[in-house]
Amino acid sequence: MKNSNLKETVICAAIWFPEEKTPHHTVKNKNGLVLCGYRHGHIIGQYNALGGTYTKVSSVQGFLTSHNRFLDRGEAHRLFVENGGVPEFSDELYSEDLY
Repeated sequence: MKNSNLKETVICAAIWFPEEKTPHHTVKNKNGLVLCGYRHGHIIGQYNALGGTYTKVSSVQGFLTSHNRFLDRGEAHRLFVENGGVPEFSDELYSEDLY
């Protein structure tokens, strides 16, 4: 049973592909395909292996949270800082900040 009172945290890198078909099981706050992984480069490899052709224009790099939401780099940065994280960059979160 999920406890909705638990603090939301950033858990891993993710990329949102808004033009792709929305799978049945996906994040709560976006339509389209969201893939996640350890680093954004790994996710690009997943997408290419699935037959896609990755471009920054057709996707948004960000992060997945413990509440199953996709956040772009700026939104994730704010949540990360609220939870006591100290990111290396000033206004966007990068996967290197998590590990």
